[in-house]
Amino acid sequence: MVDVKDEDVIADTNESSSREPIRSAAAGKLLKCEWNGCHLVFSDANLLYHHLCDDHIGRKCHKNLTLRCHWGDCQVSTVKRDHITSHVRVH
Repeated sequence: MVDVKDEDVIADTNESSSREPIRSAAAGKLLKCEWNGCHLVFSDANLLYHHLCDDHIGRKCHKNLTLRCHWGDCQVSTVKRDHITSHVRVH
């Protein structure tokens, strides 16, 4: 499991008044988490994926497991955690 730290987050778009996509030539393509209510931006796809798995999908043992995708307008539902974690990679 990768521990996503505060310094791994490039920006919190909730703190920005601009609606323009956040991009930086030096950092390359930035990846915004589009899970409903989340405004974090990452520079690395793996960090975004682990953020989704840990902070939004959760785990059964922690009693915070979500098996429905809330990425933008997506409403895909699954019956297993590995199915939803696989699904979020398409976004």
